[in-house]
Amino acid sequence: MSHKISIVFSTRKIENSFIEHVKKTCMYKGVEVLPYENNGEYSLTEIYNKGLNEASSDIVIFCHDDILFETKNWGEKVLKAFEKNPEYGILGVAGTNHMISGMWWEVRNAMHGTVKHTDGVKTWTNKYSANYGNQLKEMVAVDGLFIAVNKAKIENVFDDRFKGFHFYDISFCLSNHINGVNIGLISNITILHKSVGQVNEQWMENKTLFEEIYGDKLPICLNEETKHIIFDKELPKIDMHVLCWNEEKIIPYFLNHYENFVTNIIVYDNKSNDNTNKLLKAHPKVTIIPYDTNGEIRDDAYLQIKNNAWKNSIGKADIVIVCDMDEFLYAEDFKSAIIEFNNSDATIVKPTGYDMIVSDFNFDYTNKLTDLVKTGYKNNLFDKMVMFKTKNITDMNYNGGCHVAAPRGNKVSLFENKFLLLHYKRLGLKYFLNKMSAYRKRLSDFNKKYKLGYEYEFDNNKHTEDFNESLNKIVEVI
Repeated sequence: MSHKISIVFSTRKIENSFIEHVKKTCMYKGVEVLPYENNGEYSLTEIYNKGLNEASSDIVIFCHDDILFETKNWGEKVLKAFEKNPEYGILGVAGTNHMISGMWWEVRNAMHGTVKHTDGVKTWTNKYSANYGNQLKEMVAVDGLFIAVNKAKIENVFDDRFKGFHFYDISFCLSNHINGVNIGLISNITILHKSVGQVNEQWMENKTLFEEIYGDKLPICLNEETKHIIFDKELPKIDMHVLCWNEEKIIPYFLNHYENFVTNIIVYDNKSNDNTNKLLKAHPKVTIIPYDTNGEIRDDAYLQIKNNAWKNSIGKADIVIVCDMDEFLYAEDFKSAIIEFNNSDATIVKPTGYDMIVSDFNFDYTNKLTDLVKTGYKNNLFDKMVMFKTKNITDMNYNGGCHVAAPRGNKVSLFENKFLLLHYKRLGLKYFLNKMSAYRKRLSDFNKKYKLGYEYEFDNNKHTEDFNESLNKIVEVI
């Protein structure tokens, strides 16, 4: 009998109820189910290759045995997707279009798809991206929870070098992607997964094998707008913790300055209402955490975040940077300076601070800000301890504005004379006055009481006078 679609799964015990569920939700006619009882005697790559060989149809579904299909007639949707998109050979419900290592989900913003999960008590949904309806979204690899394959379109079978139950999926996908097979995300099928994936020793062994085989092919990024962003394995893991409100003008420069040197950029956004969130969400290294101060500047809230939020990086990052969006940590050779600090006995970077200033400025995003504005003047207020090692420092004890800190930990030792901290608030008089006007309107009673940000209340004449006086003392900084 010729079938339209075949379904393959490995299971410890064949349950007729699951077979019936798969048949009923897929379609009543033209479906072949191939269950393989497997108590660890075979790897998934072996089982899936057996299924690939024994399936009587060209369209073969490989899925876990602990899922429920919430979409009715999902088989028809798979068939239509392949018919309308004959250039595709592999489809899945979750995947990535930017792979940098064997941990396919490492670039969180490059993940796509939606998967529901349950632990038997509660149910939740992991929504990694928008729903693309009936359109396919090109991926580098898809998760093994559900893989639909057109046998006539693939170049490679499952790689039996990968033992056990890990890396059968991304090794299969990547080997085919490299050989020109298009891999797509299908968004119109909803699946409930009755477990959550776990990493173990076997997973780590297979990850090592995967990176030995494909390391010279990675990274692979399908997003042209973020293709330039690298994840440099020679650098220590660095998490940035950054405060932000309505910074659409500076964000492109900020991201361009830091993106190839840090691992994660965690932005604490104070309810921005310009294009801030749109710009940040497009970046693969950015995570946005919103917070609300009721439209006011509250230095007590800012201090709470800066003194505590970075602690979430302990055990995950080697180094953290805690700063504002207009603060650019700089060294002539930034990468080498970071490595030198990481390899040193010092635990905290003490930079030399400068207020950068230029009389007029055109926001030209084709160049780095540090190439466009090189002049400023020394300002000790920006000798801020913004960069430090998480394994040594337990508390920074910043004060208002974080201009002063009283760090504590198992070792407090300063790394000096290598980094500058460039403060880019004075990018032309017009930009500066607009910033001061916006801050003036947001200044809270709390800040006024403690004279925090008192300069924001100056009128435009006073700000202009101070700005012009600052121009008279500028020097070439970088």
